Amino acid sequence: RYGGSFENRLRFGREVLAAVRAWTSEDFLVGFRMSAYHGLLEGAGMTDAELVEVAQGLTAGGAVDLLSVSGGTGYTVRSSSVFVPGDELPENVNGPHAGRLRRETGVATLVAGRILDADTAEEALTRDGVDLVAMTRALIADPDLPRTYAAGHTPRPCISLNEGCIGRLYQGR
Repeated sequence: RYGGSFENRLRFGREVLAAVRAWTSEDFLVGFRMSAYHGLLEGAGMTDAELVEVAQGLTAGGAVDLLSVSGGTGYTVRSSSVFVPGDELPENVNGPHAGRLRRETGVATLVAGRILDADTAEEALTRDGVDLVAMTRALIADPDLPRTYAAGHTPRPCISLNEGCIGRLYQGR
C-alpha cells in the first residue's frame, strides 16, 4: 500500500495530512516541509519535476495551507549539507525551486536556505514569488535583526560557515 507506484508512495503523507486536518479547526494552518531540490548527482534521488509532482499530489486535497521549502536530502553527507547550505552555495539557493512549487501548486510558500539579509529576502519574495522567507541563521548571527534593520543599521552578518550552528552537529557536539 505504501510503496511502488507514485500514488502508493504519496499515500502515507496524504493520510497524515488528512488526519491532522481532521483534528484541527478551519482556522488552524497546516504546513508541510519538503525539499524542492535534492542536490544529488544526476540519476540519484528525485528530480525537480518529480518533487513538483509530490507537492501537487500532497496539496491537491486542500489539507496543506503552507509549503515550507528547503533543499537537500539525508541520502548523502553532501546532500545533507544542502539542508543548511554553507558559503559554497549561492544565497537564496532554494528560492527559484520554492517559487516553482508556489506557481505549480497555488499554495502559499515559505523558503529557507541562505537568506541572510533584507535584500536577499526581498529577492525571494519578488523575483521568485514566494510568500514568506525563513532567516534562521541570519537571526542566530543577529538576534535583533528586525530591530537592526528598522533602526537603519547594518546587522551582524551570517557568513554561512556553519561553525556555530549545524557544524556542531557534524562535529558530534
